[in-house]
Amino acid sequence: MQFQVIALLAIASTTLAGAPHEVSFRQLGKFFPEISMILEFFGNSSDIAAWLNNDPQATVFLATNDAFSQKYYTKLPLDDKALVKASLQYCIIPKVLTSAELSAAAPTFLNTALTDKGYSLTSNGTVIKVAKDGDKLYIETGVGDRENITTTDVAFRGGIVHILDRLPNRLVLLDETAGAINLTSLANIATVGAPETNLSATADITIFAPSNEALARYQHQIGSVVIPESVWANHVVNNSVLYSTKIETGVVRALGGRDISLSKDTEGKIKVNDASVVKEDVLVMNGVVHIIDSVLADPPVATPETS
Repeated sequence: MQFQVIALLAIASTTLAGAPHEVSFRQLGKFFPEISMILEFFGNSSDIAAWLNNDPQATVFLATNDAFSQKYYTKLPLDDKALVKASLQYCIIPKVLTSAELSAAAPTFLNTALTDKGYSLTSNGTVIKVAKDGDKLYIETGVGDRENITTTDVAFRGGIVHILDRLPNRLVLLDETAGAINLTSLANIATVGAPETNLSATADITIFAPSNEALARYQHQIGSVVIPESVWANHVVNNSVLYSTKIETGVVRALGGRDISLSKDTEGKIKVNDASVVKEDVLVMNGVVHIIDSVLADPPVATPETS
């Protein structure tokens, strides 16, 4: 009996160290009861559970029981197998990445196992952002959510788990994101174009969305709450998903046909024309949103001089 206890402790210690061993994904709950609920939930998708228990060569981000019980996964209709599967796939990176590898690459964007076009409108599938706050790792997921990695390098046979303090949100459409983060400008930008071709359903876009404060200032300046669609079009770059790591100093063409000047300083702070990015990399189903501190207005129309 004493030998069995020692053996179990040794396995758990090896798991924390991230060294190879024979504990399967399903068995992790025996050694880490704080993630038992999410592990049990993976059983609702038999093909994903089978994959993770058969040398998947994957990284899995798992929320604690407290986080799991507070979020919407517990309210998912379990008979909607496609939605359950998509929610679980979004927590998986199809390669093994230790905390040291994540830290060395941060900030970076990792493709997840969720590639179903019903849940992603970008050409490269869905992503998770990995970043650092000092020496602490965290991830960013849908609707601008941030999940801190509280325990790293929990190894299992063929993979590794990093434990989170919150449950990841899968990516959603622009209008749903706008409502979740209460961003009025994004809700308006999402409707640019005809109803059947508006930006909410357009693949591979980057949006520079003014904050609510910036929008209110501009509305006061022009004396109207109605913003012309031509102005909203200045905030959209089509056919390109410009995550913060991809933005370089230069010029890009906006949907409305005007050029947008982008710049990034040595500290990584980004400017869009004269506006500053105050929140970067809000991930959406069809690209990325950066929140800026002013409206990218049309230039004033020159009036002819009178003689």
